[in-house]
Amino acid sequence: MPAPTVTGMATLPNPLPRLAADPSGRVLGLELPLPPGRLIDTTDEGPWHEPLLWCADEPAAPSAWTAVQPARRTAGLLPVLLDVGGGQGGPEE
Repeated sequence: MPAPTVTGMATLPNPLPRLAADPSGRVLGLELPLPPGRLIDTTDEGPWHEPLLWCADEPAAPSAWTAVQPARRTAGLLPVLLDVGGGQGGPEE
């Protein structure tokens, strides 16, 4: 039996390009601003055609997770904690 194929996959619009003009996140309907940071649009293979993630400048405090929860509903943004220890480097490297 042949493997199933995907003929039409729905994708949601990427909300991140709108942060380029308004890094606070208000343009996405966020009540509280995103933590200071920047958009990342580069992979190991070079630049990507749109932003891939928002990278905060500082580690998030425990209370910050609660503060960014509205981003999940209004913009589809999910907080993610990345451990780049062990010599792997971070997004700036």
